[in-house]
Amino acid sequence: MKLSWSSERLGPVAFCRGRVQLAALLLLLAPSTLGQCIAPSSFPFARLLNRSDEPEFPIGTSLLYECHPGYRGRQFSIICQPNSAWTSAEDKCTRKRCDTPIDPENGTVHIDEDIWFGSSINYSCNTGFRLIGSSSAMCIISGTGVAWDNEAPICQKVICSILQNMTGIREELKKKYYYEDNITVECEDGYTLQGSSQSQCQSDANWVPPLATCVSDF
Repeated sequence: MKLSWSSERLGPVAFCRGRVQLAALLLLLAPSTLGQCIAPSSFPFARLLNRSDEPEFPIGTSLLYECHPGYRGRQFSIICQPNSAWTSAEDKCTRKRCDTPIDPENGTVHIDEDIWFGSSINYSCNTGFRLIGSSSAMCIISGTGVAWDNEAPICQKVICSILQNMTGIREELKKKYYYEDNITVECEDGYTLQGSSQSQCQSDANWVPPLATCVSDF
């Protein structure tokens, strides 16, 4: 049957419209429908070596990664699978481990969770001792390995101070008194004791009761 002039003109128009509709449909299809994988998110433990700005990758694409400093592990790849999912990168890189910390003398080290890269520890001193140095440390990158960023502190016995040149004291006092040391103040003739005659050095470096004084009677 011979087509009319109007039918011949409409045929190409309808064909073009069909192609436009097909293109629009393809744009709306998910990558999985087209056999592609969406670009993977970055990993906190590794960096991508064959970098690309492509938002999608075809099935079979292999991406190569290298573990970040602070982690141990060989280079590894993830592959875009036929189900449009990437193979797993789990356990490809593991955190490096810092040396086991030891308790400072007259103190304690507190491990929050573990001693792997990125973890932190804290120190405290026993009652009657004060901490000299940093009270915490973090496991950080050091060269090709990891190490604590601060050395262990020192726990120094608390010292209670006394007034210099205390007058009227019957017996000469020591230059240093430490935690739980006791002091007895006695006055010479012509002086009157103000306060308690006995005091003890406390963990906060204060005397309890407050240190007595000898006041001249003249």
